[in-house]
Formats: sequence, C-alpha cells, structure tokens
Amino acid sequence: MQVLADALTASRLVIAAGIVGIGIPWGRGALNMVQIATLLGWTADTVDGHLARRAPAGQKTLISRHDRTVDAFMVVAGFLYMTAIGFVSWWFCLAYLTVSAGLIYRFRSPALATLLEAPLVLQMPLVALMEVPALGLAWLSWGLLALILDRKRLAVRLRILWDDWRRMRG
Repeated sequence: MQVLADALTASRLVIAAGIVGIGIPWGRGALNMVQIATLLGWTADTVDGHLARRAPAGQKTLISRHDRTVDAFMVVAGFLYMTAIGFVSWWFCLAYLTVSAGLIYRFRSPALATLLEAPLVLQMPLVALMEVPALGLAWLSWGLLALILDRKRLAVRLRILWDDWRRMRG
C-alpha cells in the first residue's frame, strides 16, 4: 500500500513540474490540460492519503513524510500558472507568496498553511467555471463526491485545524 501511496505522491510532483514547465510556456492554450492535470493531482492526493492511512503504523517513507510539501508544490504551480496567463497580477502573486511563506515560517502552523493555501486551491475550479464550464462542473462534482466519500476525514481535519488554530493563538 505504501509503495502505491508514494508513487501517487510522486506523481503530483510530476504534475506540478508539468504545470510550470509545459503549462506556463503554452499559456492559455494549456488551460484545459492544466485544469485536468490539477484535478488528477488532487485525486491522487485523496487516494494516496487513504492508502497511506492503511499502511502499518510507523511505516513512513521519505516521500510520505513530505506529502504536505508536495501539496504546496501543487498549489504554487497552479498559482504561478494562473499568474502567467493573466488571472493574477505578478505583484500580487509575489506579495502573497512572500507574506504566506513568512507567516508559515514564523508560526509553523498547519492550520495557517491550509488557510493560506485555500484561496489558491479554489482559484482553479473558479477559473474553470468562468472559462470552461464543463470543467467547472467536473470540479464541482469532484468536490461534492470527495466531501461525501471523505466526510469522516473532513471532520477530523476540521478538528485538527481548530486545535492548531487555538494552540497558535494561545
């Protein structure tokens, strides 16, 4: 199980590299490809999480220990792509990434990192709804299905975020 989970996590690194290395040079012409690749990446993230939780306790690998970092690469790759094709200004992109990195470094809070990533993650589905409605509907369907299938994990994640937020404030 862990090998497959690691392969899915590594695939997200390849997707992030493709978004930056192929998507940015191709510009808006790559929007559909980038949207689909991102949707596949987040699907891989969901599946690798389920597989990793089924692995024997303590069976962490180098790749599994850096799952959140891979998530960040996916988020930043999409944000850079959206910036490169004009949905976000370069000054805002640089300011947001700089301030976010500073806050995450200062507080070392997974809750804060998740809150700062959320608008960047949501921009892909929102742009899809505006530019390619069929892909926007695919994103909405994917999100709804993920919520239904992962509702127990969502409650756990929300509790972790809340506890981390309270710890950071106090």
